[in-house]
Amino acid sequence: MSERCDMRGAKNLRMMVVQSVLFLYCDLSKDCGASSSGKSVLISTSSGNKPLGKSSAFLGLNIFTKSLDKRDLSSTATEALRTTSFTDVGDGCQWRIEEDGVTLCIRVDFTTVQKRLGASGKSMLLATTGGNKPIGGTGLICGLNCYHPVDKAFDASQLAAGNGGEDEVQVGQTRPMEGGFAVSYTTPTEMHVTYTYRAEEMADGHTASLPACFVGDLKVTVFVCAPKAARARTEKTATKATEEDEKHAASSSPTPFLSQASGPNCSEDLSLERGKDSKVRNVTVTCTTAPAQGEEAAASPGSHSGAYTIDLCFDPTLSFGRSLSGKWVTVASTGGFQRVVDAEDRAVCRFSLYAGRPAPPLSEAEITAAVRAVLAAKPKARLPSLSFKEVLTEVMSMLDLSEAMKETVKPKIKEAVMAFVQAATT
Repeated sequence: MSERCDMRGAKNLRMMVVQSVLFLYCDLSKDCGASSSGKSVLISTSSGNKPLGKSSAFLGLNIFTKSLDKRDLSSTATEALRTTSFTDVGDGCQWRIEEDGVTLCIRVDFTTVQKRLGASGKSMLLATTGGNKPIGGTGLICGLNCYHPVDKAFDASQLAAGNGGEDEVQVGQTRPMEGGFAVSYTTPTEMHVTYTYRAEEMADGHTASLPACFVGDLKVTVFVCAPKAARARTEKTATKATEEDEKHAASSSPTPFLSQASGPNCSEDLSLERGKDSKVRNVTVTCTTAPAQGEEAAASPGSHSGAYTIDLCFDPTLSFGRSLSGKWVTVASTGGFQRVVDAEDRAVCRFSLYAGRPAPPLSEAEITAAVRAVLAAKPKARLPSLSFKEVLTEVMSMLDLSEAMKETVKPKIKEAVMAFVQAATT
């Protein structure tokens, strides 16, 4: 991929791969609105850690400023980086500002990077800015980390694989994925993720995970593992990445979920564990026995191989509000790991699904509009004596924000409330 293309799911961030060298491009004159915390303005973001092709590497990048008033793209502010050569920053990273004076180019040459074990012990750091670093005198800050999991081999030759738009799953397509998964985009309102589960392959505590899957800006994560009385460490690790987002999804108003006794989520006496389906949002599961094959089938025609085909179906057009972190809009969720059990309540396997899109920045105009809508419904005479706590709760409910975001948005809501009350009572 020797031409620039948008990085999937990112904002104001383009990429290009030339052999084993990655180039990232950002227009410093643009902005993406307030960050999810509301404490800064995003200029460019990868919106989380994004896979770099099929190389097994992930990249996370944020460029931001405390206020747009602090941004300075004058020739004096950009002079130090506006050169034909690149300037080293952090470990394994270089950058420069292009001739137009507004485009930041970051260069990572994977043939020269020095790997080192990350602080968590679970990843190998390939390149990093070493924290948030100022971009010359522009008043903008950049933070970048690039890594790969310790249990995955990094392959620089695959940096560009799957980054082209032609690799996206389109309506009517079925795309086989690595690890026994497949993704089918049946209709605009129906998407399936299927996986063939074999107990013998999960005996060592292995957790199967859906490889990076892109359907526009929709992010889908799926984990499948063997049932255990106590969750395996691998399952806990897999859950941690999405459990905060799923908690809020599970507390949102539920969508109808098909009963365990009958319906498309049940097949051949297999269903979700009793009492667990109340957490599920916009997901139905079908689990069917896979017929025996080869010598096993010849010895016992019609016998069961011990394998199961799990089909997870959801509507990609639905939305259940912001996740707990505020960074995602939940599309579908199992609310954590769920067990699939047979007619005798014996566990077959466990699985977790979360699908979401990057949440748009919460603007000051949205907050002001929500405050006005809430207060306009109150009698004018009561405005001076209203409890701010109650107003805050109503505004957050209207904006569909989780409790975790209260402290972030509270100052802006309070400011908007005071302005409304002052204008209404003078």
